[in-house]
Amino acid sequence: MWPHSHKSHQIDLWDLTSQNLIRQIRVDNSQINAIAFSPDSQSLAWSGERTVQILYIDDETTSRQLVGYTGGVEGSGFYEGGQLVDREIINDIVFSPDGKLLAAGTGLALQGDCYSQWTVDHTVRIWRVDDRQRLHVFTEPQFGVEAVAFSPDGSLLAGVGGTHESYLGNTNSDWLWCSGEQDAIVRLWDVESGQLVREMASHKTLITGVAFSPDGAWLITSGTDGTMKRWANPNKTQSRR
Repeated sequence: MWPHSHKSHQIDLWDLTSQNLIRQIRVDNSQINAIAFSPDSQSLAWSGERTVQILYIDDETTSRQLVGYTGGVEGSGFYEGGQLVDREIINDIVFSPDGKLLAAGTGLALQGDCYSQWTVDHTVRIWRVDDRQRLHVFTEPQFGVEAVAFSPDGSLLAGVGGTHESYLGNTNSDWLWCSGEQDAIVRLWDVESGQLVREMASHKTLITGVAFSPDGAWLITSGTDGTMKRWANPNKTQSRR
C-alpha cells in the first residue's frame, strides 16, 4: 500500500500492485503535512497543525492522537485579526525501526494578516506508540525542524534545521520579503537518554533532508545550497569523509 494525502483533509491508500484506490480516510479540521507507515504496515501516522495521530489500517474509524500538541503549547502565540492563534506545523514524522516510538519535527506557523511565517514550537518530540505518551522533547533547534530520521538500530534520532521567514503583505501579487534566518545544523540525540549527542554544521543554507545509511555508519543530508553531505555516525568508529 502507498498512502497519499492532500489539502482536502483526506488520506488515500493505494494498492501498488493493482494501482487501485482501496481506502479513503477522512481527517477533519486539519491540513495533512506528513504521513508515515509503521514498520509492520499495520498503522499509519499523520501530522497536521498541532496534531500527530495514529490510524490503524484495519480499524475503519479509530484515530489515536498523541499527547503533546493540544491545549497550551509551549512557546506559541501570535495574532491574526485581533485573535490569538496557535499553528504548529509538524513537517515530518517517522517511526523507529522497531515501531515502538514515533518522532516528529515541528516547523512553520502562518499568520494570515500579513502572511508572515515563523516557528512557534521549534521542537523535536518522541512518543511511545503503545500508550501515546510523550517520551522526549528536544528544544535545541532554533527555527524548527524540516526532517527527522532514526538510525537503523534505533539508538539515535537525527533532526535538520528549519527556517524563519517574514513577509510584509504583497504588491500586485508579488510578496515583499522582509527578513529570513535558517538553521543549517544537523543534530543527533540519544533516544534512550534524551541527550543531545552532537551538532554538525557544513551546509551554507537550509537543510531539507536527512537519512541514515542501511548499515547505520553514515548520515546523509541535503540542502538548498545544492549539496549533499555525508557524516559519520558518532556511535561508529569511522570518521567523516
